[in-house]
Amino acid sequence: FLPARPDKNMIESRRMSEVFVEERRSALERYLNRLAAHPAAARSEALRVFLEADGNLRSNPQWRCLKPTVLTPMKATNRLLRTLVGARKTAPAPSEVVQPAAACRDVYRLLHENIQHMRGSFKHSPLGAEEVSLRDDTVLVEDAAAALHVALNRAEAWTRSGQRRAALLGGTAAAFEALASYEGSYMYGQQATTAAL
Repeated sequence: FLPARPDKNMIESRRMSEVFVEERRSALERYLNRLAAHPAAARSEALRVFLEADGNLRSNPQWRCLKPTVLTPMKATNRLLRTLVGARKTAPAPSEVVQPAAACRDVYRLLHENIQHMRGSFKHSPLGAEEVSLRDDTVLVEDAAAALHVALNRAEAWTRSGQRRAALLGGTAAAFEALASYEGSYMYGQQATTAAL
């Protein structure tokens, strides 16, 4: 772990005293020495430039190269479109990668991080009692709908079977009627022949 920075004193009257300024300078010097001795921080280009810089850091060209570039909205949109169509050939600088997406105005990263955040929050959000009850009711309604669908299919099959039986019985009744009519006419013809003889 990196060593902790010395605390700032927020009391205004103490901050202006010479004793405080000397204590603060001494604490910051010890802090920088510990950072320079730390195995991971000692390899940092930013720490090296900070310690070796003369004067104002903002005017130091090496320091400005380490600072990530902040894109304008137009350049950020242009970068997004070039990234989406695969026209962007260069990889982002390490200083850009470590910055939050909102700070470097990288629209693609911002969208990607927000989508990932939303997926994570939807996945792990606990269900309330009402939502659990609604989910259980939904399962019951779906089961009832499936049972009704099965019953409807059976009723339609029974209806078709009844219609076939009715048609068969109707045909049988018509055949019996025709047979009875024929027998009646045959019998009448037989009686007429017998009477004529």
